[in-house]
Amino acid sequence: MTELAGGEALIAASTAFALTITKLVDFVRNLVPKKHQESLKWLWGGGALVLGVVVAGVFEINVFADVSNSGTERFLGTVLTGLGMGATGSAWHEVLDAFSSSARRSKPRTAAAER
Repeated sequence: MTELAGGEALIAASTAFALTITKLVDFVRNLVPKKHQESLKWLWGGGALVLGVVVAGVFEINVFADVSNSGTERFLGTVLTGLGMGATGSAWHEVLDAFSSSARRSKPRTAAAER
């Protein structure tokens, strides 16, 4: 098996975490009644950003590590990495939602579904 270099591993981890963040936010969103989901739309994006920062902090992910020298720079690099993962998580939500909608539209309707 091929090992990923440092930068490639960070990108792969960030992408995997972004997808995980997307699914976690979706899970919480599905716990909220549909009639309240639209009014809480700001919470889903904000939640993804917060989760991204938490994940980057817990797993010490910093894509800016090569240019970070001081403790403050490393902290800001981790926060920016987390914000990027959260924002990417929000973008993944839109992509996955589009795929899901397309799959639902392509399924033939049954007589039971039309009732």
